[in-house]
Amino acid sequence: GNEKVLMCLQGVDFDSISAIPTQVESALMSLNLGAGGGKHQPGSPTGGRGADISKRVEAKLTDLATRVGELAARAEEADQQRQLLWKIDLGIRELRQKGSQVQTS
Repeated sequence: GNEKVLMCLQGVDFDSISAIPTQVESALMSLNLGAGGGKHQPGSPTGGRGADISKRVEAKLTDLATRVGELAARAEEADQQRQLLWKIDLGIRELRQKGSQVQTS
């Protein structure tokens, strides 16, 4: 289970993923500015229901950014755990090798 997840996460560029909310926010800002500088105009996505939708999108983006940050932290922890496990395995192999050398002497 965890090994499959780790294998999938190895090729993920978390820096690119964490930049997505900022890029989307920037795109939304440019759309709002292009639609009348944030002032309500008939048919404008910045007023009425459009403002509600924009707030919901912003809230979801904030939640997504938090989740991506948590995922990146977990991936980093998994990498550190994998390195520690590798060091432990290497130490055990060295001890076994030294033990077999002592027995043959």
